[in-house]
Amino acid sequence: MTNASTSEHGDYADAIEFALHHNDDICQTYEFLKAWSEGALDEWPDFYIWLDGRAASLKEAAPAMTREAVELRSEVLAFACLMERQLRANDHKPGWKNDSPYALHHRLEQESKELWHAFAQGGDIGVEAADVANFGMMVADVCGALSALTTIAKQETDSVREAWQPISTAPKDGTRFLIVDAMGTSDIGFWHHDHACGDGYGAGPWTHWQPLPTPPAALSTDPTS
Repeated sequence: MTNASTSEHGDYADAIEFALHHNDDICQTYEFLKAWSEGALDEWPDFYIWLDGRAASLKEAAPAMTREAVELRSEVLAFACLMERQLRANDHKPGWKNDSPYALHHRLEQESKELWHAFAQGGDIGVEAADVANFGMMVADVCGALSALTTIAKQETDSVREAWQPISTAPKDGTRFLIVDAMGTSDIGFWHHDHACGDGYGAGPWTHWQPLPTPPAALSTDPTS
């Protein structure tokens, strides 16, 4: 029997999407999903054609999607930091890669109830919302919905990280620059005595810096001219 979770046969998300959109009869949908789970798809050649076409489309779309992700809204970036903090706080646990999407979705529902209690009874809404979002991310990940973007996103993230320099090399002449700590919290800061200081968001300690981006031309010109 062939392993149904291999790339040759797609993943959970592929099988379900194909079944829902290409089979009008519920019996056919059941038969297809059963065949997919057993890796016996000889009677479903259209699935492989559809799978190849979907992979090609995602590959073409991925660069544009990751380019759009570079310009994140400040709210999205702040929330992503909350998500990452929660994940790192649980790094001692096995992780989610080997969990089923059904088990993860059940956990998402549990976390959603905790979020409800947080704003109904007074709790840490940010943390609870981040937990809900993290389980949503995990479901998408194990179902393969992120696979087309992961490699490209990692490459772009690595290129951004290369621009960060150790905080000890930051300018010490009063110049303002971007700073970041080990948890990914960022701020605008400056050098004070023997360490970097931020403008207020995050307490550090700051580990890396990079120059502030050049402002748009419209902001660089004299408005009276």
